[in-house]
Amino acid sequence: EARERRLLRSGLVLPRDADELLEILDPAARLDRPLGLERLEIAGALEDPQFTIHDLIAEGDRVAVRLTSAATQVGQFMGMPPSGKRYSIDEIHIFRLRDGQVVEHWHQLDQMGLMKQLGAMPGQPEAAAVGAASR
Repeated sequence: EARERRLLRSGLVLPRDADELLEILDPAARLDRPLGLERLEIAGALEDPQFTIHDLIAEGDRVAVRLTSAATQVGQFMGMPPSGKRYSIDEIHIFRLRDGQVVEHWHQLDQMGLMKQLGAMPGQPEAAAVGAASR
């Protein structure tokens, strides 16, 4: 379990720099979503990231992690200008490891909840409150 927690703490989900990412990511890794330099761009758009691990399961060369992530959007993110809004979403990551490096990664997240919380989709609490007040 210490090895798996190290992967998360070392920045696999939200890396701080390229050296940190390259240390744990096999160059030939097959990834479901970006974990390369694109991930570093995402990291620059988010401030004060927090991760709460709910489940961490390791068997053989696979590690599954169910977590809640939260951050504040301070830069361009997923095509959206900085909103200054904080989000909190649930995620599931599955990693396949070889020699201490990630060789495969699959990732599911509440993308609709993320977009609503950042104001990119209707249904966020602020829009509902404004709409109700103007009726």
